[in-house]
Amino acid sequence: MKKWMTVIMVVLLICILSACSFGAAKNTYEESGVLTAWAWDPLFNVAALEMAGEYYKQEDEDFKLQIIENG
Repeated sequence: MKKWMTVIMVVLLICILSACSFGAAKNTYEESGVLTAWAWDPLFNVAALEMAGEYYKQEDEDFKLQIIENG
């Protein structure tokens, strides 16, 4: 009985998580022309993303990178 209850709980959790992301708005790079990156450490992640953005900007002048710091 405990095993079945665990299976049911896992299935319900998966259903709930998939339902939350089902109606999410889609904002892709192709639609907006801006690549959005989320980072948490301004000294490491944000700095690396800025360096990568400058590198890609040299390759493609229309490249736009939006970095969102989520600390």
